[in-house]
Amino acid sequence: LHRRAQTAGLARPIELGMLVDGQKYRLAITPDDVAVAGRSIGRSYLRMNVADFTRLLLGHLDWDEALADGRVEPSTNIALVAGRALFPKLPLWLPPLENLPARE
Repeated sequence: LHRRAQTAGLARPIELGMLVDGQKYRLAITPDDVAVAGRSIGRSYLRMNVADFTRLLLGHLDWDEALADGRVEPSTNIALVAGRALFPKLPLWLPPLENLPARE
């Protein structure tokens, strides 16, 4: 997460809250550290359900679709920019030997 924030040019320190089905989490990124805390979300946060939170953490969340459907709701533009930068959609991982032909 620290490397992603640096690559995206996010001004640090930055905090991103997540309101997940009523549970509150806050991600704090400083120039030297990344920390996660519970019980508060701060001003900039993303509201989502637990299924989309799981997709977010795994890199499977389609941001455009989730925003259009209202499944992910950013409280501020900062939350949206930080969320997209810190949790981009990643390509599906396949084991390196997955495409080798089987021997007959």
